[in-house]
Amino acid sequence: LTTGGFNTTVDAGTQGDVTFADAIAGGGVFTVTRGDIQQYDSIDVDQLTISAATTSVTFHGPVNVTNGVSVTSSGSITQETPVNVGTSVSYTAGTFIDLDNTVTATTGNFTATAGTTITADKALTAATSVVLTSTGGTTLAADADVTTTALGGLIDINGPLTTAADFSTNKGTITLSNGVTLTGDVVWDSDR
Repeated sequence: LTTGGFNTTVDAGTQGDVTFADAIAGGGVFTVTRGDIQQYDSIDVDQLTISAATTSVTFHGPVNVTNGVSVTSSGSITQETPVNVGTSVSYTAGTFIDLDNTVTATTGNFTATAGTTITADKALTAATSVVLTSTGGTTLAADADVTTTALGGLIDINGPLTTAADFSTNKGTITLSNGVTLTGDVVWDSDR
């Protein structure tokens, strides 16, 4: 799909699937208001909003967005490839969030809220804050380092944490609200 800078809205209802097997590119605002199982190849637009996925959202290709990304799923969110945005990224899932690759929110924040678990294998980077909230726990692999770049940034993890990842803020705050289990050597530096 070549958008040519125009805005695109997709509504498949609560039971209709949304599948883009090829790239979505060309700028503009890309919005999916409803859809059941949603799958996307690469995305390169100005703004990305997925308002209501019934079962799942899966990003199979890289996501590059000039402004922000907001994804809401009653089921799961799976990110297989890098997501790079100019402002903020927000993921909200009724079940799990699986981050197989990097998330970079250049000038804003990264927020992930899961009804069950959050798993990350690669680095999570944002300017102002990284906030991860899950009832079933968050698991961060050794390569899933969490970094905020702006002065006074926040790393806030709510729910049980299993981690081998490093945390780094620029004279900011690191808050871990529940029990922590280490699976490797870590460096947590709030005074970089």
